[in-house]
This record gives sequence, structure tokens and C-alpha cells, in this order.
Amino acid sequence: MDENDSTVDLEKAKMTALAEMADVIGHDIKNPLSNIKNGLYFLKKALDSQDARVLRMLEIIDREVVHIAGILENLTGYARQRPPTLRPTAVGEVVEEAIGGLSLPETVKLINRTPSGLPTCNLDRAEIRLVLLNLLSNAVEACESEEGGVVEVDAATDDEGNLRLRISDNGKGMAAAELAEIHKPFTTTKGGHTGLGMAAVKNLVQRHGGRLELSSEVGRGTEVDLRLPIA
Repeated sequence: MDENDSTVDLEKAKMTALAEMADVIGHDIKNPLSNIKNGLYFLKKALDSQDARVLRMLEIIDREVVHIAGILENLTGYARQRPPTLRPTAVGEVVEEAIGGLSLPETVKLINRTPSGLPTCNLDRAEIRLVLLNLLSNAVEACESEEGGVVEVDAATDDEGNLRLRISDNGKGMAAAELAEIHKPFTTTKGGHTGLGMAAVKNLVQRHGGRLELSSEVGRGTEVDLRLPIA
């Protein structure tokens, strides 16, 4: 066995161990998080508080629970090795689900131009929803400023038998050096983030036989081009 084979085997062993750890963590933490989420719902109903501080604290707890759940999803998405569960899926529906999971600031406008009647793709719905939620969340965060910004989503078929989904924003954009590092795990310039989001996105897109291209310019925004094979 040469050195390259040894390196590949070591990387496979690492990913297997990480996948097993991610499954255990996901199982052991998601249930308590779900209970906390349910408890918050009933607290809001029962308290009916007029104290703005109490309501604000409940909102913060709710937001942080969502944040933790997102970290777990990205960890399992990055480490996942089992084959995706593919079914013919309308991508427009998954786009709507992902948009529904966003926390959209008042200063950011989201325009969804995904047309109806697009061909279906063979997708693992949960995995592609996670992909879109990450991409849309990044676009929204890039536009978060006093001036605000616009995030646009549109889709069409291309000449290669793919569905092309484009997500663009007019936010702060990225320099070439940051763009080159964006898919590397545990690499991030954002405080409070693990750096697993785009690494998970890359893994999940590749598992579907798709491809992802990003272009960005500082001060002008970012465009993401996601292509998935049509069923």
C-alpha cells in the first residue's frame, strides 16, 4: 500500500468516526431541544406577559434553540455517509420550505421567482432543504446592515439536463481569498458559526450528483449557481 492509499484510508476512517459521532450527538440532543421548543411555546401562551423584557428573553431562547438545531443539522450533513433517499421532488416546494425556515430581518427583502411547472428532480428532500436553507441564510446575513439588501431566487432548466437554481444577493460580498476557503470545514469569518455550513452543502450537493458554483465581489454581492439532475 502506497502513501496515497494510506492517506485515503485514514480520511475514510475519520469520516466514518465523525458520522457515527454526529448520529449519536444528533439523537441525544435533538430530543431535549424539541422539548425546550415545546416548553417555550406553552410558556408564551401561559405567561401572556406585558413585560417587554420577558418577551424578548423568550424570543432569544427560541432563536438560540434554532441556532443549535442548525449546527446539528450541518454536522450531520457534513459527515453523512449513508446514501440519500431519492424521490421525484418539485424543487419549488423545497425552496418554499427553506424560505419558511428563515429568520428574515425587516431590512432584507427576499424575492422568489422560482416558476411553477419545472421538471422534478430525484432528491432527498430533507438534505436539499438543508442546502437551500444554508445558502439562503448566508445571502440574508450578507445583506444585514442599516441599508439592507435584496436576496433573489430563480430557477430554470439548462441544456445539460439539469435544473439550475440561482440565489443572488447585493450584500457585502467576499474577497477571492475568502471565496477559495468557503467549502473547507471549520473555516469561518463569522462569529458564533462552526464553519460547517458550506462544507455540508458541498457534501450534500455532490451526493445528489449536482454541482455548485459561487461568484462574489466585495461590495457588490454574491451569486450561487446550484445545478441538480432532472429526474
